[in-house]
Amino acid sequence: MTLQKLLFTVVGALSVLLLFVAGMSANEAMDRRDVALEVAETVSDTGMLLDNAMLLVEERDIVRVALTAPGAMHPADIAAMKESRAESEQGFRESLEHIRDEGQFTGKAQLIAAFEEAHRAVSELRLQADGVLAKGGDETDFALAREWSKAVTTLIERVEELRRTATRKAAEADADTAGHSTLNHLVLVMADYAGRERAMLSEYIADDMPLPPGRLQQIYGYRGRVDLAWGTLREAAAMMGDPATDKAIETANAQFIEAFGKTREAVLRAGASARQYPVDAAGWFDAATAGIASIYAIEHSVAAVNERHTGDMASGALSRLVLLVVLLGFGLATAVTSFFIVARLVVGPLKAMTVVMTRLAEGDKAVEIPATGKKNEVGDMAKAVLVFKENMIRNDEMQAEQEAERAAKEKRTERVSELTNGFDAKARDVLQTVASAATELQQTAETMAATAEQTNQQA
Repeated sequence: MTLQKLLFTVVGALSVLLLFVAGMSANEAMDRRDVALEVAETVSDTGMLLDNAMLLVEERDIVRVALTAPGAMHPADIAAMKESRAESEQGFRESLEHIRDEGQFTGKAQLIAAFEEAHRAVSELRLQADGVLAKGGDETDFALAREWSKAVTTLIERVEELRRTATRKAAEADADTAGHSTLNHLVLVMADYAGRERAMLSEYIADDMPLPPGRLQQIYGYRGRVDLAWGTLREAAAMMGDPATDKAIETANAQFIEAFGKTREAVLRAGASARQYPVDAAGWFDAATAGIASIYAIEHSVAAVNERHTGDMASGALSRLVLLVVLLGFGLATAVTSFFIVARLVVGPLKAMTVVMTRLAEGDKAVEIPATGKKNEVGDMAKAVLVFKENMIRNDEMQAEQEAERAAKEKRTERVSELTNGFDAKARDVLQTVASAATELQQTAETMAATAEQTNQQA
């Protein structure tokens, strides 16, 4: 594998890894945002169900007392009750529409069907109760009151079953939502059983009748449910640690448990001992209603806290999603930039350097060395190649100088040789001339000697 392929492979792998991690994180953030929005919608819908269930508690007890107590219900009270009923019905329609269209939980169809069946029963009994109340006077209908209370209580239970089941998925996704749902359930339990006690005691106080043992036991059963829910609610709220909810609980403790508790105990003692009740029916109902209102205030506080929490969840999830999308874009830009850097600043210069070194190896010392001005490793390499080129040129110059010197030396040697050879030739010529002259001289001498000897002999 070439260095170019290796670099692109490594950079590509790192870029893919970066994009994968950023993409997975962004997808997770998107899922969290969807969950947060779903939790917020669920809390809104189920919170409306809870508010309407509490309105049902009030309507149940008001109508029951009106059906069993002598005396006509004041028209203003009837108008207020019907206004509250209209608000409850509107809330049920809206929340059910949202749950039917958007809710995703097991048993949704069955729970909605059970609610609608219970709601139809209450609607039919409402018509009968409204008819009795419209007549005014001292007319009572205990049978209708019992049937009415039972039907409305069943509807409240169906509402709470639907609410808790619809909230379960959101509660599993978020611990705080689960805690708030538990607090709301406990508040409704307290309001429901405190309301039952309120209505039942109102009947006996209105008729100035003592409490039979069976009724007294039933009332204490209601109170046991209230006390159990109250203790559990305080423990759960302590774990949640929300100051506003804690303050609402302390207010309920002062108004419902302590202040109203004293009135309640006095009423129960009077009813159990067949003595005169310390308050009349209206005073009892108003005192109980004020105490129960402090319980409702806990739900309002929890709802406000839950709304802020789910809003923070949604905004936090959105912020995280935006951040991760930005990081994903940054990762993509980093990947593209990395490829550009590798191609432009590493691979390109290396390829150019390879071409230059190849031409240098072929003897082209006129080639231009690129990137010598860069202040990085490529620039250092280019400077080294430039030194190599300059050394090659210097070496060629030295070789040329040495060749010229060698040629001059050879020329001098040749000249000396020529001179020597010429001298030798001339010396030989001289020697030959001298030798010839000597020979001739010898011959002349010999001739002269012979002539002289001949002359001597002749003489």
